[in-house]
Amino acid sequence: MAVLYIEGYIGEHDEFLEAMGVESKCFSASDMRAFLSTMDPNDNEIVIEIRSPGGYVDGGFDIYDQLINSGKNITTIAYECASIATVIYLAGSVRKVSKYATPLIHNPWIDACMLGSMDSDKLAALSDRLRVEEDRILDVYVERTGAKREELAEQMKTDASMTSDRFFELGFATEIINGGVLKVGKALAFCKAHKPNIEIMDKKAMEAWMLRMELLFKAATKVTQAIKNMALTLADNTSLYVQTEAADIAVDDPVFTDEAMTIAAEDKTYELSDGRKVTTVAGKITEIVPKEAAAAAEPGEDATALKATVDRLTLELNAANEAKVKAEGEVAKMLASKNDAVKTLNAIKKEYDELKTLMLDPGGNGGGGGEGGEKTAPQSSLETRRQLRTATKGV
Repeated sequence: MAVLYIEGYIGEHDEFLEAMGVESKCFSASDMRAFLSTMDPNDNEIVIEIRSPGGYVDGGFDIYDQLINSGKNITTIAYECASIATVIYLAGSVRKVSKYATPLIHNPWIDACMLGSMDSDKLAALSDRLRVEEDRILDVYVERTGAKREELAEQMKTDASMTSDRFFELGFATEIINGGVLKVGKALAFCKAHKPNIEIMDKKAMEAWMLRMELLFKAATKVTQAIKNMALTLADNTSLYVQTEAADIAVDDPVFTDEAMTIAAEDKTYELSDGRKVTTVAGKITEIVPKEAAAAAEPGEDATALKATVDRLTLELNAANEAKVKAEGEVAKMLASKNDAVKTLNAIKKEYDELKTLMLDPGGNGGGGGEGGEKTAPQSSLETRRQLRTATKGV
């Protein structure tokens, strides 16, 4: 006995999604062919466990045809069975359903957002195609279950899950089981995604396609945003530990001083062993200075000597400014002394001029005065002095 597990969506491989590492199971017609080709020719029995929400309509019919034409005794067991997976399920001559299962059958449909621009003729042709697909599914249902076509058609229109009892009543299942899992016999590695049929797709297949797009987005996001821990060696041979989403450290990456990443780095600039300088604030990188820029920022011998010269000249300039201020104060004092001296000299000169006038006119006739005329002020002053000297001598 060979045991086959049909899990996930019904459809073909998608190499792009597989390369992206998207974990999404599916089962394809190619998988079915590979399974049958590996069976022991003397093994005439296949037990198939189905856990599928459906998928690609044409792919489901391809799998069904392969099983029907295999010549094997087939037992199918439904745990999750919906949409096109119910057609595959009907390939079994013995068909078991878990009493906890909720099978679903429905009409195929197309999402309007996938149609693009269509005129009335194309819409009419598409409607005809949908009718063909409905009839194709109904033909299999009627043939394998023995139920009335009208009853099955009404159930498909409801697009609602059934109980296992209803599934049995309509003739899909030949037996209801308690849901035990079979031991693994021969199994097949399943693919991870499927290609959608844009022309004709049932509801479950459309949901599968939408999930595929979501997984693709998450996979792309995961590739670019995977967080990893990175150890940085510092110039002093100690280490920093960084959580980053990039290939190398970046601004805003959290930084820690312990490998367990529980102690945030101090607010300072660290020099790495590769020559870069990293500044951290509040436990995050705020600046990364490349090696060349960091080296350019360090002063060389010439720069150091130049700085020393600038410092010396600055001190000398400050001293000169102080001396200038002091000198200006001394000059101000000298100017004040000069003014005082000028005043003194002017007073002396005035007295000298008066004395000179007296000496040049001892008779008291100078200054335009004559006999019988009035005496000038200097003459009066001189006469007064003579009188004072005479009076003094007489004492």
